[in-house]
Amino acid sequence: MWCLHATIALVSFLPLPPGTQQRAHSPSAVRRATLPRALGAGQLPASPKEVATEISVAVGAALQDGRRRLCIVTPDELAFGMFGKPMGKQVLGNPDVKAPASLLARNERELAYLVVEMFQQYAESCVVVLSDSKWVKAAERDWKNASIRPGRIVGSIKELLKPAGFGQKTKAGKPKVVIVSQPGTAALGELEPYAEELGSAAVVVLLNPRKEPEGYFTAFTLQDNPHPDWAGGLLFQAHPGLWVLGAAGNSGAVKVHGTSNRRPTLDEIDAGFEKVSGDTNWFSGGGAAAALRRRSGAPSEEAATLS
Repeated sequence: MWCLHATIALVSFLPLPPGTQQRAHSPSAVRRATLPRALGAGQLPASPKEVATEISVAVGAALQDGRRRLCIVTPDELAFGMFGKPMGKQVLGNPDVKAPASLLARNERELAYLVVEMFQQYAESCVVVLSDSKWVKAAERDWKNASIRPGRIVGSIKELLKPAGFGQKTKAGKPKVVIVSQPGTAALGELEPYAEELGSAAVVVLLNPRKEPEGYFTAFTLQDNPHPDWAGGLLFQAHPGLWVLGAAGNSGAVKVHGTSNRRPTLDEIDAGFEKVSGDTNWFSGGGAAAALRRRSGAPSEEAATLS
């Protein structure tokens, strides 16, 4: 299992559980509050580890801002290599390359566990809702020997609303952290009254929702194929940093093509992609956006690479 020291106990911005002694000015609290980013302004993450670090810092910054309803967006194909066989190079941003369902399910569990790590002080008061009940046993198997485990793992919002069953160690009372993976329209509708009931005493984190949720703050975005008319490209932002638009060149490495203080509109993304798609300047590496194609053209054979 690959573990990240940068994703530790960001819930120091929440009230600590009863019996926990930690002053706000303690050295460990200061380190968490001032955790440095892996990237400079206007850069794109180049590895799963950098992605994980940026997620943890973005979530911490959002909590410091008083946000309690958060959203994290990553490509379904992104694997962190925390469980199972080590991952090699990963291909992102190519709509013609689809990972098998089993790998996508493992990626979902890895992202959920990564967020559990961020809230480790509340592990026993943390509930994880996976997108399918058949993945619950796989998650319990993956996380069985992990040093940090959530108090409860369920496969639907309906199951979340039921009392915890035998073997679940969730502390009595309402959860402090609810992590919901890939909720669709129905799941978001079922979650809304429950989240309102929890109020500001709990943090609700949505992972890759299938519909844009209302009332949630997107703390982290790494979106592949960010424009429906284009195959390829990446859109990135880690709160409170800049929005970054990029695409892979001939070498497979991602090149940054623009930054903004706000999320670019679809028209702006289209104009940006149009400008760089035909760039064959020798100084730009012979194709600044070789992985970028209009969907009406030939399918893209190259994509952004994380190593």
